[in-house]
Parts: sequence; structure tokens; C-alpha cells
Amino acid sequence: MALIQCPECENKVSSTVEACPHCGYPLPAQLRTQRCPECGSEQALDAESCSVCGCPLAAPAPLRRTQICPECGEEQPLDAESCSVCGYPLAAPAPQPAAAAEKKTGERFSESLQSGLNKISGEKAGKSYITFGKLIKDGPKKRKLTDIGTQLDDVFGRGTPATTPKLADLHPEKASIWLFWYIMFFFIAGTAVMYCLVNFFQNSLSIPGLIFFGAIGTPLACMILFYEVDLFRSIPLYRVMEYFMIGAMFSWLIMMVGYTVFPQAGAGNLLSSLLVGVIEETAKGIITIVFIIREKRCRYILDGLLIGAAVGASYGAFETMGYILVYGLMESSRTGFTVDYILVLRGLLAPGMHVAWTALVGGAFMVVRGFGAKSEWSHVASPKFLLPFVTAVVIHGVWDTDLPLPMVVKNGLLTAVIWTILLYYINLGLKQLEEAKKRSAVSD
Repeated sequence: MALIQCPECENKVSSTVEACPHCGYPLPAQLRTQRCPECGSEQALDAESCSVCGCPLAAPAPLRRTQICPECGEEQPLDAESCSVCGYPLAAPAPQPAAAAEKKTGERFSESLQSGLNKISGEKAGKSYITFGKLIKDGPKKRKLTDIGTQLDDVFGRGTPATTPKLADLHPEKASIWLFWYIMFFFIAGTAVMYCLVNFFQNSLSIPGLIFFGAIGTPLACMILFYEVDLFRSIPLYRVMEYFMIGAMFSWLIMMVGYTVFPQAGAGNLLSSLLVGVIEETAKGIITIVFIIREKRCRYILDGLLIGAAVGASYGAFETMGYILVYGLMESSRTGFTVDYILVLRGLLAPGMHVAWTALVGGAFMVVRGFGAKSEWSHVASPKFLLPFVTAVVIHGVWDTDLPLPMVVKNGLLTAVIWTILLYYINLGLKQLEEAKKRSAVSD
């Protein structure tokens, strides 16, 4: 057994473990093994010779237990605060495992959540190709107009036999979400222009434009996020927009049937709000699964996330338009809500609402389907689908429940939870891409 350094907390751990016992960081295989320079086979990190060709391998570096005084050059204990020979102050010792664990306290929730998701999905996402940090960093990167045009052609010109890339040409590391920010900035600018027309120029004919840009912007941008991260590029944009437009209409029909059967459902207390979650997530889930089953090109987890996001995005956009019309215009004197207030509130919270909840349902359905199988309604009986579906229902219900917390704080926390789960499924889908490449190479 050899000792290696965890790249996250920098503590020494055994080369035989898959995750750091101090901080839980998953250790890449290349840190735990070495490659034979002669035949290229993978060998144990502490192996003295290759088990395949017998080539002698380099011995692992010994664990350093001392440090050298920079003043007099004498060797001193690693935890010494000053040199015993010349008294020169030495560097502080590295933090102990307990300190490292204490430093990572803020990440414990995320780690325990990922562990639970591994048990639910029966999978292991492994490497995180898309993280919260990447979501933020990818947007502000400068791009030339010519580059943007080429990249837009690459993203939107997809789904045909000529534009769907081969699996061998796809790389999960290249997944990015810059187009999400591009669409967001476009709709923010459009909403600002319409706002000026309505409020400064008193042009009432611009009110429908303000409602359109404000209500559809954030949900559509979130849908595009799932569209661009789906590197398989097998579902063309026109099909996604079909799901976007048709999904909301039929979801609302099923939803109204549900509210007719359960008239006691409504926002406020927890039980009635959970019933809202059951009705609406069931309605969107049924339409999402119908689309997945009918779409022959939907074969992977990322495809399911995309179709679910399309249905949820249109549902949320239409709901926002209805709120603006009824509570911001027709009944504003009774409710006290203004169009501006509803637009800003719904725009800020939209990423954690319907588009996220339904994307989770679509992704979970494809996890159950697995490789090469046929999409069937029987998949909904699997715990791998039911648990994420119940999670979406519960988050939706708590979202609509009146709690002794500021609404922005409560719903902001729920948004963080649902997107932590979604990032897990996105990375699981990107890992599936690697597995699909290996299977394709074997079959070839």
C-alpha cells in the first residue's frame, strides 16, 4: 500500500481507497495507480514491477516526516515550530485531519446528498464536469462575434444525420453553459426595452411585449442550458420547441382535471400545498414521459433532462403570464401586486421552479431505462424514478407553503437543493457519455 495526497484537503491517504476518509473527495484512478512505461498497463501504485511484462516500476515517494531549516539547513521534525539548532521559525505544520474536516463543514450537506443520490440512482456520478462554479464562470468569458456565430451554428444546427456527431468525437470535459447566459442577457435587455416603452413612454400597446419577454426569458434560458449541455446532440431544436409549446397546453389540461377532483388543493398550509405538488408534477410528468417514449432519439439521461426541462419551462412561463394578467393587471387593486413585482420575483425564482422540477423527473425516468432498453411506462414503478419524483413533489409543496421565513430565503434554499440534485444528474449523464463511447468502441 502506498500513501498519496488528497487533491482537495491535502491529507495523506491510502492508495487503495476510492474516496478521501478525511473530506470525502473522490480520488481519481490515476492518483491511485501508475502506468507501466513499457506496455502501458495499469498497475498498483506500490508495485515494484509490472505484472504483465515484468518491467521494473519506480518506487513510490516516501512520506516526508521531517523538514529542513531554511536558515542552517538542519533536519527538524515536521511539526517543529522553530529550529532546535538556530531558533529560526519554521512553517506551521499542515492541518490535521480533524481540522481539515472542520474546514469542510459547509460541504458536508452536499456530500451527504450526493451519497444519498448514489443510492437512489444505483449509479456513481464520479467526476464533476459541471459545477456551480462552472455555471458562473462560463458566462462572463469574452467571445468574438464571429466565434459566437460559429458556436451558435454548432449548438443549434443539430439533430440531423449530418449534424449529429459520432460518439468518438464527444468529450464530457467540453460541456459548457455559456449559451444560457447569452439567452438570459438577451431577454433581460428585451424586458428592459419593453419596460421603458410601458413606463416612460406610457405605451400600453407594449404591455404584451413586456409580459412575453419577462415571463418567458428565464425559463427558456434554463431550458437552453439543458439543451447545450446535452452533448449527444441527437434531438433537434424544432423538436425541443414542439415539446416547449405543446407540453404546457396538455400539462395544464391534466392539471385542471386534478384540481377538479381535488378542489381543496392550494398554496398556504403544508398539506394543501403538497397536494398542489402532486397534481402539477404528475401532470407535467405524464406529458414528459409521453414525449420521451414517442421520441426515438431520446436514449440518454441528458435527453430526458432536456425534454423534462422543455415541458417545465413552458409550464412556468405560461403560469407567470397568467399571474401577471390576473394578479398584476385585472385584480391588482385587490392583491396589491404590480406587473413589475411579479416579473422580477418570478424571473429571479424561475430557475428553481417548474423547469428544474420537471427536468429531474425526465432525467430520473432515463436513469431507470438505462442503456439500450426501450422506454416503457413500467419504469415509473422503480424506486429510482419514484424517489426523485417524490423529491420534486415535496420541494414544490414546500415552495408553496407559508413558512416563518422570508419567501426569497426559503425558495432560494430550495433552489440550491434542486440544482445540487440536477447537477448530479447532469454529471451522471456526462459519465454515461463516456460509457456510451466505450460500448461503441467495443461494438466497432
